Amino acid sequence: MSFPKHNEGLFIRGASFESLFEGSELFDKLKNENIPPPVSVFFIPLSIALTFTHHVMKDSDSKIIGLILTLLGEDSKEGVSYVDDKMIRMDRLAKVGLLASSIAHEIRNPLAGISANVQVLAEIITDKKEYQKFFDVILEEISRVEKIIHDLLDYSRPTKLLLSKVFITEVFEHIQTLTSAQFNKQKVAIEFLLPASLPPIRADFGQVIQVFLNCLMNAAQALPEGGKIILQCDALNDHLNISIKDRGMGIKPALLDKIFEPFFTTRDKGLGLGLSVTKKIMEDHKGSISIESIENIGTTVKLLFPLFRD
Repeated sequence: MSFPKHNEGLFIRGASFESLFEGSELFDKLKNENIPPPVSVFFIPLSIALTFTHHVMKDSDSKIIGLILTLLGEDSKEGVSYVDDKMIRMDRLAKVGLLASSIAHEIRNPLAGISANVQVLAEIITDKKEYQKFFDVILEEISRVEKIIHDLLDYSRPTKLLLSKVFITEVFEHIQTLTSAQFNKQKVAIEFLLPASLPPIRADFGQVIQVFLNCLMNAAQALPEGGKIILQCDALNDHLNISIKDRGMGIKPALLDKIFEPFFTTRDKGLGLGLSVTKKIMEDHKGSISIESIENIGTTVKLLFPLFRD
């Protein structure tokens, strides 16, 4: 039997079973109902499915005094060691993220001072033609560092969603405005395949813009010679189902499991936070993101947003 995704608990060595499933009905179900094993629970923070068999412990008066669990991980990996490895990895990433965020805060102010002084110098130097290209390069590189700092701070700070009724067509119009200049230069076109009408989603407009920018920029970078990105959308049950397809370079199978990890990147430029931030935003919206890719054929990103309900 499978239970709904659990979004709160983390597997912590020595923690009580109830604390792992706080806010869910799983513990009571296992104690009070005759549920045949195995039971599967998906832990969103670890991105793994945990499967276990269970046995209800009773005293001489048939009073339930506990549960015995035999834990197995996804794909038949042994549960405890598998979860421990995942937790160690997550802990390391969290520490790296915290350190990076602290450094970003320290760099931000002096960088702003450098940028301001370079702009002043550019204005007062008389022979601008000879030196302007150097000022342009300096300011461009400062802008790139500022983007890295912004990404670090954006990744490390808690997300505060401003949820409202959002029409996805308005998001797409905004996205076209933001990307048109750069995509025209790259000879990349977005083809929208949309039904006549679409129901609204419950979302933070600005955060949704960021999701699509991250996904579309990745798709465009996979098309170095230019090409078409196909964006398709339809309503599916209680969700809006959106796919973003490109016929670019694709992703190697060995890398697909790592693409959502913070600071993982295969590119020379960039911090490797785009997809990690995107996944975090989607989970904050109670939605999901998944990626399918075939090397040298193309990639499809699938987004699922919950619909707005009055």
